[in-house]
Amino acid sequence: MYKVLLVEDERLIRKGLAFLVDWTSLECMVPLEAANGKAGLKLIEEEKPDLVITDVKMPLMDGIQMIEQGQKFHFFASIIISGFDEFEYARTAMRLGVSDYLLKPVQMGTLAETIRKACASIRVRNLVAAIEGRGNSDIHSEVLDFSQVDRGLKTSSKYVSAMLRKVRDHYTEKLSLKNLSDELNISATYLNQKFKEETRYTFNDFLNRYRIQMSIAMLLEGRYKIYEISDKTGFQEYRYFSMVFKKYVGCTPTEFSDFNRHL
Repeated sequence: MYKVLLVEDERLIRKGLAFLVDWTSLECMVPLEAANGKAGLKLIEEEKPDLVITDVKMPLMDGIQMIEQGQKFHFFASIIISGFDEFEYARTAMRLGVSDYLLKPVQMGTLAETIRKACASIRVRNLVAAIEGRGNSDIHSEVLDFSQVDRGLKTSSKYVSAMLRKVRDHYTEKLSLKNLSDELNISATYLNQKFKEETRYTFNDFLNRYRIQMSIAMLLEGRYKIYEISDKTGFQEYRYFSMVFKKYVGCTPTEFSDFNRHL
């Protein structure tokens, strides 16, 4: 669940946004609240929200200053909701990487979609950070811990070791639990049970996660087209690849590439 901070000096608007948005459906916690930029900055430092939704003109410190100073503490996505359609505000917001600049009165449907897109960008950024080694252990959107494969190769179960080795060395090929069962001469049910005991995943879930992680690495390289990556990571059909990618990452491969270009 994403942690949200809502900063708005008009109490009725702030409470309206807090109670009218279906936060749970957007994978967000009910937001923290602040009535001005100074209080918002304090919460950014202390609570480290994933997303900040703020007004621009507020007492003590405006929303632009709050975002600019808050970004010195840690990364967060931000959405501005303002009653002022002024080019200078919008230009500064773009420079700070604000996800969107919405004008009051804002439609709830528009706001919900903007929040959904902002959360997707957070998810992508976290994945990129994790893959590049800058992430930490609480990154909730990481698809798979690669080190688990190497640790698992030393497992007490020779069958699980063999299955992990097969994934690592042959993920680009057609793999199935039935084929492994025939190859290892043991029941598929037993294999899947042992695999889940030691990795926390079913074999098919682990294989898909591994393939998606490898596809993410290829997308970050930028050398291949998406349909080529689908083939190179063992997915037989592009449509199925896109569906599995969205299941684990939260966006399509195309959306991931678009977000990554703007990071």
